[in-house]
Amino acid sequence: MVKLTSRYQQFVSRLPLPLSDFACQGQTYYGSETRGELAGPPASLRFSFLFWDIFKDVPDDLFLDIAEGGAYYFLASILLDHLVDGQVEDLGMLALLQQSFWIHGADQFRKSFLPDSPFWVDYNQLLDSHIQGLSNEKFAQDNPDTFTLGKTIEIAGSKICPALTSLVGLAHLTNSLPLLPGIEKLLKDFAAGTQFIDDVQDWRDDLAAGHLTHFLTCTAPSVCWTEYPWPTEEEIEIIINSSMLDLEHWQLGIDLFTQAI
Repeated sequence: MVKLTSRYQQFVSRLPLPLSDFACQGQTYYGSETRGELAGPPASLRFSFLFWDIFKDVPDDLFLDIAEGGAYYFLASILLDHLVDGQVEDLGMLALLQQSFWIHGADQFRKSFLPDSPFWVDYNQLLDSHIQGLSNEKFAQDNPDTFTLGKTIEIAGSKICPALTSLVGLAHLTNSLPLLPGIEKLLKDFAAGTQFIDDVQDWRDDLAAGHLTHFLTCTAPSVCWTEYPWPTEEEIEIIINSSMLDLEHWQLGIDLFTQAI
């Protein structure tokens, strides 16, 4: 992990100013409420190391190349999600950084796998699923009646797909492909659980930003979200306080976490 952190810091330092400064800011990855410089690299860098025991036989340098590719794809996907949602102050800088991460991640995978490797089939499927999920979320923003519980779980799960590229690559190298469905399921359950809990915690910010979530659609009929003005914060708070909506969504998140464990 120390070596991967060093690689990340070198990459960021080579970015042109002010892009390199932008890459070091907490709000770039975690939203406007996280002001100031990050104390260290984004947590996404650690993703592949969650499964070190499975893939530890891969040579260190090759492991680092593949882990780096997946980490940068995951970072790029987080930024792409922000771009699609339109919830950022500087869309131009975010787009430039997202492209820089994506290109670097692709370079790491091309360095690690031959063009005819079966890895690329799984790679393409994961990235297709990611784009499909973001497209479904964008569609649901304009069609609130489609923002169902099942669709929310599907969308949340798709957002973890870019990070899975590194695990798929490592599995191809270690003949561990039979383990992938279980790994993918647990990570998607965890992502969906996180989504439900985040939507409860952030509903005021989402409402202010005009960002529709499944939780918000549960507080008022679909017709209330198809045109402005939306219900006010005070109206929604009354509905939440007079119901069990927040507790129900917390429980959904906890159930998915438990299922993942």
